[in-house]
Amino acid sequence: MKKQIKTESEKDIQLAVIYYLSLLENMGKVYFFRNNSFQGSFARSNGSTGYIKNNKKGAPDIIVCFQGRYIGLEIKGTKGKQSDEQKQAEAIILMAGGEYYVIRSFDEAKKIFENT
Repeated sequence: MKKQIKTESEKDIQLAVIYYLSLLENMGKVYFFRNNSFQGSFARSNGSTGYIKNNKKGAPDIIVCFQGRYIGLEIKGTKGKQSDEQKQAEAIILMAGGEYYVIRSFDEAKKIFENT
């Protein structure tokens, strides 16, 4: 009997997808990274405040290189919605020739890499 991974929360879906992509990467089939978003401030020694931002607004959660293709994966739970910035990033990625998917289950992500 085939076992399925059932997940509903964005965090659970993302962990399952990252685990799967790690297996594919170990087999030499993909290169990927989790695009962690972070913004914050810090105090400089001179008393001024500095700001840290590590990526573009709306960038996909996971970026994958697979068979010469750029693939952006935006992970959403069953009720999650894309922000306006994420929709803009999707449009730009598609115009540039990349692929962009809103992933709501582990199985959706798995199909992208199995059906090619």
